[in-house]
Amino acid sequence: MMCRSGDPRKPTVAAVVDVCLIVVFITILLLPLADQLLGLDPTPVMAENRTLASLPDLEPTWSSLKAFPWAFEAWVNDHMGFRRLLVRARSWGLVAVLGVSPNDDVILGRDGWLFYAGQQKLDYFRSVELYSEQELEHFRRSVERNRDRLRALGIEYVLLIAPDKDSIYPELMPRRLEKVHERSRLDQVTTYLGQHSDVTLVDPRPALWQAKQEHRLYDRADTHWNDIGALIGYQELIRSVAHRFPAVGQPARLESFELVRRRTGYFDLLVMLGLQEVMSAEGISLVPRQPLRAGPTAPGTPLETAAMTQLTPVQRPWVRAIDEEALPRVTVFHDSFGERLKPMLAEHFQRTAFFHLFYSDSHYVGYETSSEIVARELPDIVIQEVVERGLQLGAAIRCLVEPEPEMVRTLVRTGRGLSDTGRHTEAVRTLRAATRLGPSDAEAWANLGLAARRLGDLKQARIALERVLKLEPRHYYGHHLLAQTLLALGHPRRTVTLEAAAAALATTDQQRGQSLAASAAARWRLGQRSRACAEISTALELSRHPDILQVAGALECPAGARSR
Repeated sequence: MMCRSGDPRKPTVAAVVDVCLIVVFITILLLPLADQLLGLDPTPVMAENRTLASLPDLEPTWSSLKAFPWAFEAWVNDHMGFRRLLVRARSWGLVAVLGVSPNDDVILGRDGWLFYAGQQKLDYFRSVELYSEQELEHFRRSVERNRDRLRALGIEYVLLIAPDKDSIYPELMPRRLEKVHERSRLDQVTTYLGQHSDVTLVDPRPALWQAKQEHRLYDRADTHWNDIGALIGYQELIRSVAHRFPAVGQPARLESFELVRRRTGYFDLLVMLGLQEVMSAEGISLVPRQPLRAGPTAPGTPLETAAMTQLTPVQRPWVRAIDEEALPRVTVFHDSFGERLKPMLAEHFQRTAFFHLFYSDSHYVGYETSSEIVARELPDIVIQEVVERGLQLGAAIRCLVEPEPEMVRTLVRTGRGLSDTGRHTEAVRTLRAATRLGPSDAEAWANLGLAARRLGDLKQARIALERVLKLEPRHYYGHHLLAQTLLALGHPRRTVTLEAAAAALATTDQQRGQSLAASAAARWRLGQRSRACAEISTALELSRHPDILQVAGALECPAGARSR
């Protein structure tokens, strides 16, 4: 009898292993699909400096059929299951194990420091190409253009250049990055402007170099200065402004703040590496020891111009105010380095308005609205803050204010809008700036006269409207508004004369009717009742404008005459 080696129906160890391998293999194949359907990947969404591919539409056309496979492949690559986990694991391995950056825009420096390398930053750090004499002269003309156009509006201009992290800590950059020239473009700019211009330029680098001996001024894993670095920049800025506006006082000292340290992964360079959830660094914040004086503005004062409604959330204005008339007003155009300056600067100004401009697709976004912002704010000071690497981009120092004719139009449009919404004091201020910039512009004077009249300042309204008629003798609204102003000042005879001229210049029935109605009101005061009733009757035949109806209701003319 032969002995059996075992039950053939019982699986062997090798068969079990084979089955397990098959199950594991199929599971691995199905896991990405399961994640796409059920969202199993716990890894947070990564910040990517691009728009992920969307699922393409398939249309019954040859071009759609031809493009679909490539578009579908791009969508699969961007949305593959567990992609975030795999990308983050790869990034961690490259950084922590191999010491290599997975992102070309981030450099791994010494002692665990990270540096930004995008926007031609490495070429700038190494001073591969310096400014030519012609480029330096163009830079000077650019900043002086801003200074001169703002000065024509009675506004001082200050340029602050926020240093790059590697300019303050060059010793922590990789040793392989040797400089071609010892001087930087910022060195060239500060020297050239110091020799050829009186533009107020604030370069906080010397103060930052000195302060870094005692404090860390930039976060290890972030592009920007921390609160201590921003404090140094703010101190230099306030000291510069105080030469022209002593009322701003002295800047706050470090002792005025409580220093708070905490670890976090949400620094911009760590986010760019996709490692904000698995790596962290120490951040430094300053908390004021005393309550801040500057608070949000009262209801109704935020900017509401058409241009403002088109801004992205990051660009929308940050506004604070202090109820002290002696303090100047400031408007700040800034990039991301200006964010930490906000609460510090606001403590020194009656009104502080920050507007964020940012670099995107080879140009700075936000300058399109700067003229309208200046027209609306009309501050005493405009501060333009630009990060140092903007000098390499060649587009940082952009025009803040339009040339004179266009800026006058912007001021007039802004002032009229303010007046029409009941903000007559602000309107008068804006329109007076328009007349200073364009003293021969009749429309600017006419709108100033209207705003002043609405404000109740009849003396200023009269002066402005008489200026209109000197500049443009056939200006209908100049005659009409001056006539109404003189009537309110008690000069009905001249009102009749002016309204007669206005009626002759009128181009519509409504304009002629309004002039006749105003003339009727003046004649009534002069005791010319029948003439007044005849004129208001004719005015009502021409138009039923509310102004005409108001005059008709005030005159005691026969009912038939008023209702015709």
